[in-house]
Amino acid sequence: MINENREIYMDLFDDALIGIFHSTIHGQFIYVNKAFATILKYDTPEEVVSSINNIEEEFYANNYNRLALLDKVRRDGKLSNHEMQYYCKDGSIITALLNIHIKKDSQGNELYVEGFINDITSLKEKEEKFKENEQMLQELNEELEATLHQLTANEEELRDNYDQLKKKEAALKESEERWHFALEGSGDGVWDWDILNNYVYGSKRYNEIRGFSENDPMNSYEEWMDYVHPEDRELVNNELQRHLDGQSPVYIAEYRICCKNGDYIWVHERGKATQRTPDGQPLRMVGTLRDVTKERNSQEALLFQKKSFECLFNNSSDAIVHFDDNENIVAANPRFFELFHYTSEEVIGRYINDVIDPFKKLAGYLTLDGLIGGDCQFQDAIRYDKHGNPINVFLKGIPIIINGKIIGGYATYTDIRPIKEAEVQIRRQQKILESYFEYSPDAVVYLDMNHKIQEINKKFTDLFGYTSHECFGKTVDELIVDDKHLEESGRINDLALHNSEIAVDTIRRRKNGTFIDVCVRGGPTIVDGEIIGYHGIYTDIRERKEAEERITYLSYHDNLTGLYNRTFFEEELKRLDTSRQLPLSIIIGDVNGLKLTNDVFGHLVGDKLLAQTAEVLKTACRKEDILCRWGGDEFAILLPKTNKEVANLICQRIYSLSKQSADTPIHISISLGYAIKYSGMQSMTDVIKAAEEQMYRNKLLESKSTRSHIIHSLEKSLYERSHETEAHAQRMKALSIKLGKSLNLDNDQINELGLLAILHDIGKIAISDSILLKPDKLTEKEWEEMKRHSEIGYRIAETSPELLHIAKYILFHHERWDGNGYPHGLKGDEIPLLSRIIAIVDAYDVMTHARAYKEAISHEEALVEINRCSGSQFDPEIASVFTGIFE
Repeated sequence: MINENREIYMDLFDDALIGIFHSTIHGQFIYVNKAFATILKYDTPEEVVSSINNIEEEFYANNYNRLALLDKVRRDGKLSNHEMQYYCKDGSIITALLNIHIKKDSQGNELYVEGFINDITSLKEKEEKFKENEQMLQELNEELEATLHQLTANEEELRDNYDQLKKKEAALKESEERWHFALEGSGDGVWDWDILNNYVYGSKRYNEIRGFSENDPMNSYEEWMDYVHPEDRELVNNELQRHLDGQSPVYIAEYRICCKNGDYIWVHERGKATQRTPDGQPLRMVGTLRDVTKERNSQEALLFQKKSFECLFNNSSDAIVHFDDNENIVAANPRFFELFHYTSEEVIGRYINDVIDPFKKLAGYLTLDGLIGGDCQFQDAIRYDKHGNPINVFLKGIPIIINGKIIGGYATYTDIRPIKEAEVQIRRQQKILESYFEYSPDAVVYLDMNHKIQEINKKFTDLFGYTSHECFGKTVDELIVDDKHLEESGRINDLALHNSEIAVDTIRRRKNGTFIDVCVRGGPTIVDGEIIGYHGIYTDIRERKEAEERITYLSYHDNLTGLYNRTFFEEELKRLDTSRQLPLSIIIGDVNGLKLTNDVFGHLVGDKLLAQTAEVLKTACRKEDILCRWGGDEFAILLPKTNKEVANLICQRIYSLSKQSADTPIHISISLGYAIKYSGMQSMTDVIKAAEEQMYRNKLLESKSTRSHIIHSLEKSLYERSHETEAHAQRMKALSIKLGKSLNLDNDQINELGLLAILHDIGKIAISDSILLKPDKLTEKEWEEMKRHSEIGYRIAETSPELLHIAKYILFHHERWDGNGYPHGLKGDEIPLLSRIIAIVDAYDVMTHARAYKEAISHEEALVEINRCSGSQFDPEIASVFTGIFE
């Protein structure tokens, strides 16, 4: 009978959904139910009992001490909800809640250990496994509830056999105790919904979870649904309806429900319809409810921490690598791959030091053993990238410690190459600043807060003569400020104290007692917003002062002649235009031939002509006279307290001195006019106008003689500077006239030909002496320069009405009959007749008279040469007439 009773409740255990086992006191399984075998991934309970010989060694993971657990049970009477880890058949490890107590006989002797395990691995690992475990517990509850109802239904039958009833009651009591023990251990609340009558019953634990008492029952489905969070009602209703309609085997939902105090909690609910009509309509449903608020909050917190860590890990500006307890890389962030030039596939699973030192260049590394004491830092370390390039890093090692054991770690690498480069730049900048200070073109002095000299640069010593030793600890005023400038120096110091801009031109004293013009600048030296001293900068402005004086001079003087300019003259004119300066005379002069000089000889020679004219004027004038360059070729002289006679005398003196000048190609020639202001009623403008009109009249009257003078001076300069002589000119004139008459030229042509013979080479006056007087053959460049003389002569002739009619003959007298001459390459009759005549005469005279670069040939040889060149260089008809005049 006892065996039958044991079989009855053992059958109940076999069908239970939680793992139930019996084991010996010495640690060997004697019974496990199906759920226990399933949890541990064994095929049958018998396989568990036969396979595991020693629970502690083969079943417990992580070295749990079985005897210690039994001691705790003996002390407390039972062990409830103790978290344990167990090996499964496939070698995996599960986590479960262990509840055990020791069965004893009536004498108190220990018989065996009885307990059950509740697999909670899903709570530790994955949500899906957590839900599966919950389903197993719910099914166990359903089975237990069904057992209770079955026992109740069989109550009358059990009464028929009292002895059997007593035994079954004992078995049922023991089974109920285990059921309540299991529910108590799981912490779930149980509800029973009579669907037909719409009545919901909640267990004591169910009500406790929601803060209700047994006197606060929930009577209907609608009342229960009102407590469900509005946002979750649709989910709960849909899941419940799917199960009631037979679409899902078990109802499972996780949602928020309102407690009695108005707070919402998260619950995990499982249920199953235990009774249905023959056509499948649900009549009764039983379920469990578990408060998962803490788990949910923990999961959300863990998820938040995980996301935060991932965000920090993946977006860190530092390279981070995670390694396990074998120092093999588990993960690395993007910055690590970027810094060391690896891909994820190249580093995951590799020994970390093989990655950051691929060519074994380092003597030591950060190791796991080095992390035993906690974080490790290396301020300035070298690590290497994939290609062996060194990288300066700040290295930090962080251990990962769980249950007091290091299971791995993190290494962070901060790229400090920019810092290193910055340090180099800072040192370089410091050197540059020191160089600026030491070799500054300005004198620099650094002062402390009491204005005592701390340091001076080399330029300060050069400028003021003091050494650093002589300056240290003294004030600037003691050394370089004289009594006259002490008050000024005090104002400068006040400006520096108030951080005002300082730039003062002043005078300072040198060690030798001499004074020097300087510009003083300076102010406070500020570091991080704090004044730590003062600095002064002294710039030597002597050159600037001289330049300013020069600028002032130039603003009132003509730079070319050194005379006053028109601006100064007009200011002086206003100043002197007073009655006490009367009579006030003014002379206006205009230089003749300046344009010709510029055109022929260039502006440098023209400038020289103006400068020498100014010297003539200064020599001719008195000390009190004010002389200025009035315009380009005009001069003006202001003569205070000067009458007509004296003004005229000065003009005559100017004319006389001009004739004596002989240092320019064209001798100085100037036309003058003067006027006198005798009364304050006269306008000075009218006086100046009168002087200009007189000057222009004189210029017209003197124009012919002036031109003759200029031409004569040009001729004289030509004879002095070249092989051309006056004798050559006269021979040329005589022979040209003779040839012209033989060609039956009229008198005007004869006169033009005579003048052309004298001036045909006048353009040579502007050719360099080195070319004109060169005894050797001219170079190509020199010859091109020489050929310019015909064009220059043409321009000279154009400036004079008396010579204008022969200008074109001068221009073309080196053209050839065959078109190979210069400057325009004219051919045959295109060449003017007089040019063709003078070309033959000039060639004959040059051949028959020696020059520095050639010997003379005989008259006969010259005629032969002219005949030879007839038709090529010379006009053949004129060449024939020319040779004929000598027969």
